[in-house]
Amino acid sequence: MARWSEPAAAPRAAELRLVRYADDWCPVVKGTRGDAEALRDEIAGVLAPIGLRLSPAKTLITHTGEGLDFLGWRIQRHRKRGTTRRYVYVYPSKKAVQAVKARIKTLCRLVAVNQPMDELLRRIGLALQGWCGYFRHGVSSAVFAYLSHHTWHAAIGRRTTASTAPARGTRTQRPIVSLGRAKL
Repeated sequence: MARWSEPAAAPRAAELRLVRYADDWCPVVKGTRGDAEALRDEIAGVLAPIGLRLSPAKTLITHTGEGLDFLGWRIQRHRKRGTTRRYVYVYPSKKAVQAVKARIKTLCRLVAVNQPMDELLRRIGLALQGWCGYFRHGVSSAVFAYLSHHTWHAAIGRRTTASTAPARGTRTQRPIVSLGRAKL
């Protein structure tokens, strides 16, 4: 029995998606690097007549395997645990995590040591509540657990000095800090 092959497919045009938030935007191209560079040149041509230009420092052409940072999010393709399939994951960028850690450190320094711990936890909770609310839509649970650990050590570290540190071998009761709210 003779087999017949299907006709050769016409070359596909690159697919384009535009991710936009306020005045920030990120075109996502499914195609070759050449397609992305051609699109960049086309966008520069559209922006030039209205007096705008692409910033070379902010313009990046990369593969999703290498990832990119956009609006505080890290967008990168990873292999899913237990499978060989790869998916695009979105999680908080390192820069965003460093910024919230610096905010926690600042809050710990602003609240005086002689003030009650409730005041410090209230301020930290308000700061983390907004940050965690923004990043809750991604794959962020590991980052939230890390921030909980960091917050605990930052808050207790400022309270324990050489004169007030508990005796060696003594266990300290740790409050549960979850998503910026202290649970009793």
